[in-house]
Amino acid sequence: MENNTNILIVDDREENLLALEGILDLPNISLIKATSGEMALEKLLSHEIALTILDVRMPGMDGFETATLMRGNKITREIPIIFVTAISKEDQHLFKGYESGAVDYLFKPVSPTILRSKVAIFLELHQQKNRLKIAKDKLTNEVELRKQAEKEKDRLIRELQNTLAEVKNEISERMRAEEELKEANRELDTFVYTVSHDLRSPLTPIISYADYLCESCRDRLEEQELGCLAEISDSGKRMVALMEDLLTLATVGQVERPSEQLDTGAVVNDVICDLTEELSGAGVGIEVADLPSLSVPKTLLYQIFHNLIGNALRYAGKEGSPIEVGGERRDDLVRFYVRDHGPGIPEEERSQIFEVFYRGTTGKESPGTGVGLATVQKIARLYGNRAWVEETPGGGSTFWVEMVDVETAAENEAKSL
Repeated sequence: MENNTNILIVDDREENLLALEGILDLPNISLIKATSGEMALEKLLSHEIALTILDVRMPGMDGFETATLMRGNKITREIPIIFVTAISKEDQHLFKGYESGAVDYLFKPVSPTILRSKVAIFLELHQQKNRLKIAKDKLTNEVELRKQAEKEKDRLIRELQNTLAEVKNEISERMRAEEELKEANRELDTFVYTVSHDLRSPLTPIISYADYLCESCRDRLEEQELGCLAEISDSGKRMVALMEDLLTLATVGQVERPSEQLDTGAVVNDVICDLTEELSGAGVGIEVADLPSLSVPKTLLYQIFHNLIGNALRYAGKEGSPIEVGGERRDDLVRFYVRDHGPGIPEEERSQIFEVFYRGTTGKESPGTGVGLATVQKIARLYGNRAWVEETPGGGSTFWVEMVDVETAAENEAKSL
């Protein structure tokens, strides 16, 4: 529903106002009456007026003065004025009216048809003006919104550029740090290899001389002296084992990946054959399930199973339950497990068990160097994943090793192209 348009009619005579009301009794028009110039100015300031029909001759402030004051006020200066007068039609009076701000003149007695026609024209102009104002305001708002959107876009672009620059710098820093770390690891591996190799040389005669003295002088030495020689030999052998393990750990990354799939089951059988003596001593069996093949150097896969099965025999092989070995494939990921039913590993130690030289509370009483599981973890990471330990249902430990089978991954990638 449209709002009514206000028209101000000004005349000091009530009968003239009533006559104008009768003529302008039209739809969507509200008539606001004033009986003096002063009252007309008050109504103009308190209402939104589309048109003023103003009598010229009024006591006090006449129509010319009222129009002049209207034109001097920024609020009312744009409101059109139709003068209604019964005075002379001479040019000088007309000029004075137009100079005061009139846009049209009507002479009494007023013709209803002419008045309605003129009012209709001014109201149409008023509506067009309002429509233009609405369109202008809308356009101004759209322009402002676009300016704000442009500013926001520029801000987001700057933020994105800054973020990209930060990411680029971070990637560069990480690549540099990664390269430095690789170089440090290479230097460390070289150092460990050199030290381990050099330390093995003097250990060989120490162990040999201790064993020789123990055998050749057994009838001339006291029991305590023989015990000392045996301790020297055992310590030397433990040191040699540690050196061997450190050499294996240092050379893990230097073995080339084979071009063909490796029979994992055959590797596990080799490990079991090499651990025959330990198996006899532990009095447990080994159950081997189906094992997936993958493209990994045989020496490294042997190290994984030799360490995991050997640990199971040393630390958990006296409970009578068999050691279980198995695996599975998930696309290009291959998982192996070695499960025992021994005392298990406390939960708080499971994240540390793969650290070099960490033995844990359950392994301190058993022989070992503390390097085997670190070697397993290094091999797993070298081939794209990790090793971890979980609790075996019912008690014990299940060691998992997960690696990426590069050959399978390459085949899958080729199929997707």
